[in-house]
Amino acid sequence: VVAFGGWALGSVLTSPLSKLKKGAEYLTAGDFTHTVDINTNDEIGYLANSFNDLSGELKGLVQDLESRVSKRTSELLSANEQLSKLSVVVEQSPSTIIITDIDANIEYVNFAFTRSTGYTFEEVKGKNPRLLKSNITTADIYHEMWSQLTAGASWRGELINKKKSGEIFWANTVITSILGANGNVAYYAAIQEDMTARVLAEQALREGEEQ
Repeated sequence: VVAFGGWALGSVLTSPLSKLKKGAEYLTAGDFTHTVDINTNDEIGYLANSFNDLSGELKGLVQDLESRVSKRTSELLSANEQLSKLSVVVEQSPSTIIITDIDANIEYVNFAFTRSTGYTFEEVKGKNPRLLKSNITTADIYHEMWSQLTAGASWRGELINKKKSGEIFWANTVITSILGANGNVAYYAAIQEDMTARVLAEQALREGEEQ
């Protein structure tokens, strides 16, 4: 009788514990949908209910995380697509585009820059755009330009620059300050249009009228 009673008691304890162990294995494997089916009013039943509650909370957290990751991934893919489009537009733009860091060291130029100045990106990377100075543009213009740029504003004006070959050219220029995450100026972006042909034509016209 004792033996039978001992077997019965062992069976009563072993079965719920086996279910808890099995549930823990599912949880470890990442399966948060599995619940432990133990309906008793003792300590083991309390453990089973706590286990099921924990599994449900983890399932909700995982689903929320997966949803947020999916949304963020979609946003990043969309942003990357837009960035790729912008990169193509900038690279193929007929206007010269120069981007420098806060110390005015060149970080990027597009192909139009090379076509206009004769300098390749490798030749100007890390250098100051002053390598284009012809010493014809007055110091007052540069002073006004930097005064506005360091204040976080944009500057628009005409610069007389010099190509790699030494040839002088006129550039209608717009330079914009780009703010960083901290709200301070982090980069400068310049867009230039070569207006040499128009300037020379106007000079020729004036000379013709004078004659």
